Formats: sequence, structure tokens, C-alpha cells
Amino acid sequence: MTFGPGILLAAATLVCGVWEEAGNPLPTTRQIVGLADVIAVVRAPDAYSNQQPHGMTSSQGVLSFEVVRLLRGSLAARVDFPGTLVDVDDYNEGVVPYRAARGVGACFAMTYRPGAYYLVFLVSEGATLTPYWQATAPTTEQLAPPCRRDPWCRWVRGRACRGQR
Repeated sequence: MTFGPGILLAAATLVCGVWEEAGNPLPTTRQIVGLADVIAVVRAPDAYSNQQPHGMTSSQGVLSFEVVRLLRGSLAARVDFPGTLVDVDDYNEGVVPYRAARGVGACFAMTYRPGAYYLVFLVSEGATLTPYWQATAPTTEQLAPPCRRDPWCRWVRGRACRGQR
């Protein structure tokens, strides 16, 4: 039995406990672009940093991503957030503009291939920035090199650079 992307998105949304309520639908992809404080192309590290925040599993750690290009906002040369390093690519199989995060059944796409490039949508949570702010949204998508030719990066860049908010 196979299920379409809508069924998978609905299932992931239920699992994450964010089923859209009447009058309060999940943001669209265009709205996600508008809500992000920072949009950047980053490169995944080859190893975990030495930090291990409370509540993380042993397979997770803090990753320090190199900032390659800013599409919106300001950011230091590196940005840190939790994740898991993996040995496989995980490109989003959806149609641009993506409606859901890469991978199936996860609230957030938190796996990263060392050395791979990702387009991240960050929002401020207190003094930190996080890409994990909207469950099931495409806020940490792997890019196919060269990044400037990746369809997702081109779509987002066209909206972020026009100042769409």
C-alpha cells in the first residue's frame, strides 16, 4: 500500500502533536520564508562539537555549521544547533516549493551528512537561533551542489531576496 504526500504530512503532523486546528492552519511554505529571521546556506561539520545539551540522545550532539551564504538576516561565520551526523544523503523528494521536511515520519529533519550543504530557516528563541521551530516544515533541507542551481535554493532565494515577509 502506498500513501501520497498529503497522507504522510498529515500522519507526521499528528505524531508531532501539531494537528492544525480550525482557524489556525499550519503556515504555508511562503509564510515559512516570511517568518524566518535568518535564511542561510550552511555546510555540515565533519564531527560533533564538544557540547551535549540536556535532553539529547547519545546519537545526537551539537553541530557547528559553517555559514556559506546569507539570504536574509545576519549571522556569525558559524551557527550551532543539535543534530545527528549520518553517512547518507537525504534530499527532499517533494516538488518545489516543498510543503514538508525531508525524510518520512519525523517532526523535524535533524540528520546531516558531513560536508553537505543545507538551506536553513532560523528563528530567534531567546538568545539562540534554531531551525526547529515549525514541525514538519522544510526548514533544514539538503541542497544539491552547486547550491546556486538547486531548485529549492533558487525558489527560496527569489522570495527572500525580494524581502517577502
